[in-house]
Amino acid sequence: MIVRDIKPAKRGYMAETYTINTNGGKFFVEIVFYKWHKNVYKNSSKVIDYLNKSNIDFINKNISTKNNKFTSKFENGVLGIFKYEKGSKAGTIKLYKSKFSKIKKEKSN
Repeated sequence: MIVRDIKPAKRGYMAETYTINTNGGKFFVEIVFYKWHKNVYKNSSKVIDYLNKSNIDFINKNISTKNNKFTSKFENGVLGIFKYEKGSKAGTIKLYKSKFSKIKKEKSN
């Protein structure tokens, strides 16, 4: 594939995000640098693949590497590539923290 351009994306709060235009289409790239989130990110790619294979169509399709992995090392981070879907982020950090707090309360009851 030939990369035509790379631009920072306007979404993402846990990762650096970019859009990449190639002769093979447009892709969304995430790079996670937070040490505590890298393993979570790697493991979540397997879940995304499972959901895609189960015909859950509202989740971006992750693109595997030449070695059939969904993530790869990039500098000090973990990189994932997804099929680009037009849109924007669904919420803010404040919103997610609120949802996580509710889930945590329910689990401890």
